[in-house]
Amino acid sequence: MTLDKLATMVERGFEGTDKRLYKVDERLERIEKRMVRLDATIFLDHKRRIQKLEADVELLKDVAGIK
Repeated sequence: MTLDKLATMVERGFEGTDKRLYKVDERLERIEKRMVRLDATIFLDHKRRIQKLEADVELLKDVAGIK
């Protein structure tokens, strides 16, 4: 086997790798964007729930006469 044949074989082995990596990169970017949106949604939901719990605790403290 000559170096030229080996180089040709290696080159053929890597054909399309750039395209596949680009597709993987695009998919990862979409996943990251979804994760950011999901994280924001969860954060806002938890914030709302915590605020409600704090208001409920304050009401209970007022009713129980606890300061």
